[in-house]
Amino acid sequence: MSIQLEPRQSGSRRLPGLLIVCTLAVLLSPAGENWKRKPVDSFPLSHYPMFSAKRAETYSAQTIYGIDSSGKKTVLPYRFAGTGGFNSVRRQLRVHVREKRADGLCSDVAARVSRSRRREHAGIREIRIATQTHNVGAFFAGERTPLSEKVHAVCEAPPRRAANESADNHLTLEAKDQPWSSN
Repeated sequence: MSIQLEPRQSGSRRLPGLLIVCTLAVLLSPAGENWKRKPVDSFPLSHYPMFSAKRAETYSAQTIYGIDSSGKKTVLPYRFAGTGGFNSVRRQLRVHVREKRADGLCSDVAARVSRSRRREHAGIREIRIATQTHNVGAFFAGERTPLSEKVHAVCEAPPRRAANESADNHLTLEAKDQPWSSN
């Protein structure tokens, strides 16, 4: 008994190959935008200009930081300034500064700092909202000193309760005032 193989039809191999070539051409076509004088970016096919565009040497951004009694600056978590993710809060902060409402936000942040349980926030006495300009290369190399800074708001941070004034002391005081207390 012999097995005979049928000859393959030539079109059955060409179709998948043609589909692969067409798919690759469509996916790679946005790369040509990089060499155009005025590239056009579009969804869903993109040449990712956010990664390939030339960047400025400096970058300005709003920031919130606290200063303790020794003058040490501590950058505060973005969550102290608003709700949402980092980029959302960053936009909210920019709007507060642009609309000259940074003083109100400063007071809100100061109240949150005074309630913070984090050790690095314990000595903060002053809150500042500022726009800082940094050299991008130097910043990512570890240099955190800004090239320039414009302060939009300054406010005092209410003193934080000392660590020994915890809930234990509060409970002890409450127990003395209760009718079932033996004191």
